[in-house]
Amino acid sequence: MKRDLVVLFGGDGAAVRIALAFDAIRIGLAEIRRGVAGFAAEIAGST
Repeated sequence: MKRDLVVLFGGDGAAVRIALAFDAIRIGLAEIRRGVAGFAAEIAGST
């Protein structure tokens, strides 16, 4: 199964890039959530 995926994505390099991209997206979403929460807390604190 894994071999099929490697062939499908054109070699190990592409599979690694895809994995890294998913990782970066997940980290980015976590950062955005943290930023929104901090922004909401600042607004709540300023009123």
